[in-house]
Amino acid sequence: MSFLECGDAVHYYRLRAGTRKQPLLVFINGIGTDHRIWDGVLQALPAPLSVLRYDLRGQGLSELGQSRYDVATLSRDLELLLERIGASSVLPIGYSLGGLVAQQFALAHPARVRGLALCATAARIGNADTWRQRAEQVRQGGLASIGGSVMERWFSAPFREQQPHIVRGYRTLLERSDPASYLAALGLLGETDLSATLAQLSVPALVLAGGADLAVPADQIRQFADRISGAQLRVLAGAGHLLGVEQPEALARCIADFVEGLELV
Repeated sequence: MSFLECGDAVHYYRLRAGTRKQPLLVFINGIGTDHRIWDGVLQALPAPLSVLRYDLRGQGLSELGQSRYDVATLSRDLELLLERIGASSVLPIGYSLGGLVAQQFALAHPARVRGLALCATAARIGNADTWRQRAEQVRQGGLASIGGSVMERWFSAPFREQQPHIVRGYRTLLERSDPASYLAALGLLGETDLSATLAQLSVPALVLAGGADLAVPADQIRQFADRISGAQLRVLAGAGHLLGVEQPEALARCIADFVEGLELV
């Protein structure tokens, strides 16, 4: 296992060195998940690509550190992690909450970001009332009290029917999360709105949506993509919120094609 201290928290990360060193693909997870959501995607990606994946602060095997933090803190965590492993040119690939981190990092470090892939995310995810209500439910009944409803948002109905063992596994991952860390992430989601900064994004962007995503619906993601200059939009038909788990090969193809296109610029 590989751990590095970034800011006031130790982060878990995994680095796969490919023959193509630049840009380094950086996979960023979302709330209630960890780096393992990308397993199938990485298996389907071309081997020459260099890949970093890590657990966000408070998620997976990474420490929470300070109990309250914002998206700029998470961007700074990534900056420190990249400094410590000696990476310069990167392509952040963020899922849901990780997509907010990817946007923030691209805004803060445009010269280092070769491109940006934003999966099942937007400039604002949900609203403050929604996240306050979920936080109260967690405080009252623990993470197990939201497990069923979250799985309905993470996975499409056909996937839940055909792959119940996978759904049960991810429900276990969610319910074994640290409650304080989960609540801290909910607080961040409730207060983060990057809408006013979208016009400042100056790097090539690929935006990916799940056609059956109930958490961040495809129509909302289309509107989000329209506000990013030159962004490419891909909708994975039938996929729920956890795109990389439901359709890892399709997501990997989209990312690989995007990277290959950048090499032609």
